[in-house]
Amino acid sequence: MKKILVMLLCCIITVGAYASKPVSLGVRTGWAYSNLKFKEGGFTKSANGFNLGAFLRANVKKIYIEPAINYAFMKGASEDAAKVNYIQVPVMVGYNLVSIKDVKLRGFVGPEFDFLAKETKKVLNGDLNTVSWYGKVGVGIDVWKITCDLDYKFALSKTGDGVEKGKGVNLTIGFKIF
Repeated sequence: MKKILVMLLCCIITVGAYASKPVSLGVRTGWAYSNLKFKEGGFTKSANGFNLGAFLRANVKKIYIEPAINYAFMKGASEDAAKVNYIQVPVMVGYNLVSIKDVKLRGFVGPEFDFLAKETKKVLNGDLNTVSWYGKVGVGIDVWKITCDLDYKFALSKTGDGVEKGKGVNLTIGFKIF
């Protein structure tokens, strides 16, 4: 995990050095939904939760890079469902589609690395991997210092033993500090 954080810091410094506009630093929170399909029986389990984190966005003309770090809390729908917490490190590359005064419409894509932080109950008969790789694609809108993102994520690696690849949706709202 230390290597990932060092790589993230290097990305932030490198992009920040080439940015033609100010670098934005902000905080965000939002709703998270995930869906895991199990090999045994072929059934699907879903979980809802929320995430809380910080992001840094560096612009190079219409293109930007946005590394972030989030803590996600997930819980299944039933009372005896698993509770799982993750540290998520997405690194998005985006394009400002529309930019009118204080309003920007953006599209983005990139990888996300999920590190299993805590699992209070096992996810059925499967064991989750401590690290999972996801791809993300989404859209966002910025109005003044408020930012809102909607993204779809899909597993690029095996999610766990007895668990097929997962997928999910996140809806976040944030505030750019500077």
